[in-house]
Amino acid sequence: MTNFLFWDNPYLTTLDTTVLSVEGNAVILKDTIVYAEAGGQESDRAKINDIFILESKLDPEKQFITHILPEHELQPGMPVHIEIDWTSALLTKFP
Repeated sequence: MTNFLFWDNPYLTTLDTTVLSVEGNAVILKDTIVYAEAGGQESDRAKINDIFILESKLDPEKQFITHILPEHELQPGMPVHIEIDWTSALLTKFP
């Protein structure tokens, strides 16, 4: 299960956490600050270890968020750094 830290602190823009699982280009983290597309709200634009996330998906049981990345070398147990691209998000919402 992933800890959804955006519920407790929606203004976090960076986070250090750990990879829980990897299956191809799909990565699940122990904790995340990246909101996945849901309920009509777009997902956050963000990077994991300076790799842009292509898509973030909430599983149907709302237990974890899968982050889809291009090619990467992440492995379970690795420490990672997440960074949300707030500038891009603000420009999209408030041109």
